Amino acid sequence: PEVLATQDLDLKNPHRHHPSARTDLHALAVLIYEYLLSRHPLKGPKVNSVESAEEDEFLSMGSKALFIEHPEDTSNRPADISVSCTDLGKTLSDLFSRAFVTGLHSPDDRPAAIEWERGLIKTWDSFLPCQGSACSQQWFILKDPASLMCPFCKTMYTTPVPVLKLRSERREGQWMNDGQVVVYDSLPLFGWHVMNNAFPGEEAVRTPLACCTVHQGKWLLVNQLLTSLTLPGGNRVPPGQAAELTEGSMIRLSQEPHGRIAEVQILHP
Repeated sequence: PEVLATQDLDLKNPHRHHPSARTDLHALAVLIYEYLLSRHPLKGPKVNSVESAEEDEFLSMGSKALFIEHPEDTSNRPADISVSCTDLGKTLSDLFSRAFVTGLHSPDDRPAAIEWERGLIKTWDSFLPCQGSACSQQWFILKDPASLMCPFCKTMYTTPVPVLKLRSERREGQWMNDGQVVVYDSLPLFGWHVMNNAFPGEEAVRTPLACCTVHQGKWLLVNQLLTSLTLPGGNRVPPGQAAELTEGSMIRLSQEPHGRIAEVQILHP
């Protein structure tokens, strides 16, 4: 927006904004929003010029740009929005707010690329397959543990959903919250789930170390390659065997330095 709003100024004018890393951050946020919600974050019903469609487009993307999901100014909000960015979970919703509310006309306030990467990774661990056979999206993000409903087709979950509350030892004997993984059948767990010093970047090893599955009505954590998966009582679970996921159980995913504990929570419909 700042580039369009100042493009009529002389090239050497200090108030003119040129494409830069900060404009790339705006473009990145637009692309992510479009990919996830299939609409442009600034293209709504508000008309900023009746003189010409070109001028209206120029203003709507530039000096008069307004987020279609702005929490206070709803003048550019389409009437047919049934799924909002808040349905993507708090992490992405907050990033979109910073990108298109706080940072839309304030380039220095836009989220950095690494924040989007971390936010998308965190959100990926909250995916659930929809139980609606006719759902157009087939998956949704569990944003509220108290509401197991797909925002796309409004289908309610009919079966319990385990959640692994990850904990890391920040100080000796002090295990702090460190994210969560929403469990579905055949969910794989990777090194970045098990160890708090691993990151799923381009060079990360993507061999599953364990997987979650449901068998005869019980949720199980099946050990595939973990060498020190440990039950709450201290018994090891060797590769090829499984630990049952029960409410409140604390499963040590690895006894190695940086290894996490997974506290099990069972969500009921």
